[in-house]
Amino acid sequence: NWCFLQKMENLDEFLKSPWLRPEDVPLWQDLGIRHFKLAGRGSTEAHLLRLARAYLAQRFEGNLLDLLGWPHWLNFRKGEDGRTLEPLEVTLDNRDLDGFIEFFHRQRPDCRLGCGDCNYCTEFSRGAVRVSDGSLLAQYVDNMRAGLRRAVEHAPTEKEQAKEEARWRREASKQSVE
Repeated sequence: NWCFLQKMENLDEFLKSPWLRPEDVPLWQDLGIRHFKLAGRGSTEAHLLRLARAYLAQRFEGNLLDLLGWPHWLNFRKGEDGRTLEPLEVTLDNRDLDGFIEFFHRQRPDCRLGCGDCNYCTEFSRGAVRVSDGSLLAQYVDNMRAGLRRAVEHAPTEKEQAKEEARWRREASKQSVE
């Protein structure tokens, strides 16, 4: 949740996060990478098929965040006051990312220690990452901060832990391996 809060507070973090566009697979293959993990265990069959089609075609049209399964901020629609926020749309149109990765392929900057004077991702994000409503974004950030504060400050009781464990087990039992 902390990482998603960082993305919502600094939209350029969407570009600084680890992701791979279908169109960029050949660049990674040129570097010798042959195997790619595209999804986690909890993905639905429909989502896995959508991913497979996009990456095999090495082409995707639409919001890359949807393809990557990243709208986790929607889990923070409900505030401490019980109000439920309207859905927030964050869009990273895949076509707007055409050419983005070539900078890294050509320049090979060392991003491990931060941006330094580069700021390539920050500048690029200004034209690529869009939010449907800035004031709604601020409300989501407030909800996320409150949720993180609760998670850090609240020590669950045994009864709360048992209830949460039962919920996890129910969710796990719904998953199947074929």
